[in-house]
Amino acid sequence: MGLAISKQLVEAMNGAIGVDSVPGQGSSFWFDVPLEPGDPKVAAARAGFDRGSVHPLRVLLAEDVELNRDVICAMLRRHGHEVAVAVNGAEALEQVERCRFDVVLMDVHMPVMDGIQATRRIRNLPGEAGKVRVVGLTADVLATEQERCLSAGMDACLTKPIDWDQLLHALAPAAGETQSRDTAVADTLLNLKTIRKFKAQLPSEEFQAFLNRALDDAEQVIRRMQTLLDRPVELASEAHALKGSSGLLGLNAIRALAAEIETTVRNGGEASDLIDRLPPALMTTRAEACSLFREFEQ
Repeated sequence: MGLAISKQLVEAMNGAIGVDSVPGQGSSFWFDVPLEPGDPKVAAARAGFDRGSVHPLRVLLAEDVELNRDVICAMLRRHGHEVAVAVNGAEALEQVERCRFDVVLMDVHMPVMDGIQATRRIRNLPGEAGKVRVVGLTADVLATEQERCLSAGMDACLTKPIDWDQLLHALAPAAGETQSRDTAVADTLLNLKTIRKFKAQLPSEEFQAFLNRALDDAEQVIRRMQTLLDRPVELASEAHALKGSSGLLGLNAIRALAAEIETTVRNGGEASDLIDRLPPALMTTRAEACSLFREFEQ
């Protein structure tokens, strides 16, 4: 694995690593890690756990220690998960407000805003953001700390050093929920039937280029629309064009909003709230398109 990575992994588990070397005789590399005695029942349960059964998730890792972030991110990405990072609870709260995540891994002790306060604030968010699965990470093994985390609204709490099977077990419920809704979400954002037909007729790189261009063009049109609130004729024309171009390539959410804006404006209505919904719809559509690209490449 390389000595640098090995050093990171060992130290993340509160261990030590080193080398003893004598010129002309050889070198001995060693490490030690403090581990508790195993429980046969737990070991048997873990032996039956398939890490690959947890399908890829969008994970937010809130952790203030850089080494810990690097190691956890490396492990999660190795299992196919998409990981974003925050260095304190305030950043984690901000990202959950802006983006959709399946799981938040929340370190308990962080500067600016700790994991307990951040979790409470997340639980007060409206809609799906406030329901995101939150898994606490703490070096404190006391039962009172576990109770404090769960009382704050965390769904589970793991102790450090991290047991990777326990971590993946903690992600599994979110994977089950996400898997059941992923098709519905994708169909809402993207017309998968239309996209798969395009994909079948075009080389992968060319198809991706067309879809990325459609998203970039949509972004430019949305910016123009934001400046046309006092010019309804031009606004309706831009909405009509966006409806057609996004519909052609299966951008469902954007097409639907554009159609609603066009109808509202042509009927003399106020469309500013609808236009405000376009940028977040574009952002989530981009994210879903990226996931789709990865699926096609597998």
